[in-house]
Amino acid sequence: MELRRNPRNPYVKKDLGTTNRDEAVRKAWDEFNRLTHRIKATGTISTVTLPDRVKAYLDWAEPRTKLMGRDNRPIFKVQEFKKQSTSFTRYLIPYFEKVKARTLETITSEDIAEFREWRLAYYITGPGRDQDVIEYQRGGKTLKRPVRKSSQPASSTVAKDFVALKALFKFHKVKLPDIAPVRVRPGVRPGFDDDEFQQLFIAARIRSRIRKKNESETFRDFHLALDPIVAVKRRLLLCFVMFMAGTGLRPQEVMWLKFENIRDDVVDQDGNTSIRIIVQPNHPALKHHTHARTVVPTPLAVRGYRHLLNLYVHGFKPESMFGKRYLNPDLKITKQSWIWMHPTGERIASFDGGFDELLEDAGLLRQFGEKRSPYSLRHYYATDRILAGIPLSFIADNMGTSEAMLRSHYKHTIAEMHSRPLSQEREKRRTSVFDRIVGS
Repeated sequence: MELRRNPRNPYVKKDLGTTNRDEAVRKAWDEFNRLTHRIKATGTISTVTLPDRVKAYLDWAEPRTKLMGRDNRPIFKVQEFKKQSTSFTRYLIPYFEKVKARTLETITSEDIAEFREWRLAYYITGPGRDQDVIEYQRGGKTLKRPVRKSSQPASSTVAKDFVALKALFKFHKVKLPDIAPVRVRPGVRPGFDDDEFQQLFIAARIRSRIRKKNESETFRDFHLALDPIVAVKRRLLLCFVMFMAGTGLRPQEVMWLKFENIRDDVVDQDGNTSIRIIVQPNHPALKHHTHARTVVPTPLAVRGYRHLLNLYVHGFKPESMFGKRYLNPDLKITKQSWIWMHPTGERIASFDGGFDELLEDAGLLRQFGEKRSPYSLRHYYATDRILAGIPLSFIADNMGTSEAMLRSHYKHTIAEMHSRPLSQEREKRRTSVFDRIVGS
C-alpha cells in the first residue's frame, strides 16, 4: 500500500460491513485483490477518473501531431486527433462517467454494448435531441455552429468512437473488454449527376452575389449574400466546389494544400496552360503514404484555382469589399501559404458548414436517403471520369485509391458506361437460344 500518495496515511481503511470473522477475511481478500489489480493497471492505489485518463492520453497525443516520423509524416495524424478528441468530449466521457459512473478499469462488455445503443439514439432520445448549437475553439476564440443532426449515424461514424476507446485502453495498458466489431457496410455513395451538379454550381454562383438595394433576398430561388463579407466567403466556397469536382481529392487533402504543392507552369497536350497538384508523402491528411501522387485536374479545377488566385491578389468584385482586398494588406502569398486561408493567412479547417447551407438552398441535401457532404464532390468526379471512358486504373491512381475500391462503390456507373455493349445482341452465326425459345 506504499503507492498511496499521502506518506502520513499510507493505508487504505474500509469498513467490511460484517462482524463475522470468516466473512470479514473473505471480503478483505477480495478487496486486496481488487486493489492489487488496480495498482498493476494504473500504478496507483487511488481511483483515476475517466476524464483524467482521457486528458493524459490527449496530452501525450497532441505533441505527436507536430512531430514528423521517419516517413516525414506526423507521428499522430492531425485529423485522427481531432476526431478522437470529439469522441471523448461529446460521447465517451458523458456516457461512461456520467451515465454509468465508470472508471476505465470498471467498464465492461455490457457497458460497451449499451453505449452502442445510446450512441445510435443520441439525437433521438439522448442528450443531442435538445441540442441546437455546438461550441468549439478556433484561433483562441469560442465559436458556435448549428448541430448537424443525424437520426441514424452511419456505422463508419460510430466505429470512430470505438477506435478512440480502444486507443485509450491501449495507452493506459488496461485490459480491453470484448467489443463486438462495428460492421461498416459499403453502399452507394451520394454524389451528383450532371444536372444536379449544374444546379449546385449555379446556386453557388448566385449565392456569392451581393444583394442590391430594393432587390429581393432571393434570385431564382437562391438566397443572395447580404453583405460583402458573406459574399466573399461564398466565392471561396465556389472556388472550392470547382476545385474538388475537378480533382477528385479528398476534402482534407484539399484543405491542407499549400501553394508549394501546385505546379502552375504546365502546358497540356492541346497547348493550354494547366496545373498539377502534388500530394506529398508527408501530407498531414494522407490516409496512407502510398496515396502520395501527382493529380492531373480537369479544366474545371484549373478555373477554380485561377479564380481563387484572382480573389487573393485583386480582391472581390463586384463592390470590391468596399474597396479592400480579401487578404490583410501586410500579408503576402508565399510558397508556404495555405491555398484555402482566412484574411489573416490562417488555414481554413473546412467548408462543411457553408457547403451544408449551399446544399439546402439548392435542394440537394440528400441522395438515396444519405446526406451529401464535400466528399460527394469526389464521388461526382469519379462518376464523371468513369462515364468519360477513362480507364479505371488511371482514375484510381489520380484519386489515390484502387481499382477494387472503384468497382465496389461505382459498379452502377461502370455498368452504365458499358450499357451499349452489354445490351447488344450477339452475332447470329447460328440460331440462338433466345430465338429457339421465342419461336417455340
